[in-house]
Amino acid sequence: MLQIPGADASVPLDRAQASELLRRHWRNAVERSLTLARGTRARFGEGYAELQRRYVVVGTSDERQETLVLGFRSAGGSWRLVELRSTP
Repeated sequence: MLQIPGADASVPLDRAQASELLRRHWRNAVERSLTLARGTRARFGEGYAELQRRYVVVGTSDERQETLVLGFRSAGGSWRLVELRSTP
């Protein structure tokens, strides 16, 4: 699941579609910082990470912030990213 400005969260996406939407969403940003705010294991085999992102849009000097919530699911001994949500 991908929930970012300009993407319809109700539509299922494959990896290629999600990658392209994220590339377009982040292409005009100059990163200032990305900080892990917290990580949580929700229940067996599921976990979440909350990141605080600071960035500047190319051509501007105004710094912006957003919170990214990443949802992970355990599969075969490794963790797989299954959800990304962005909030201002």
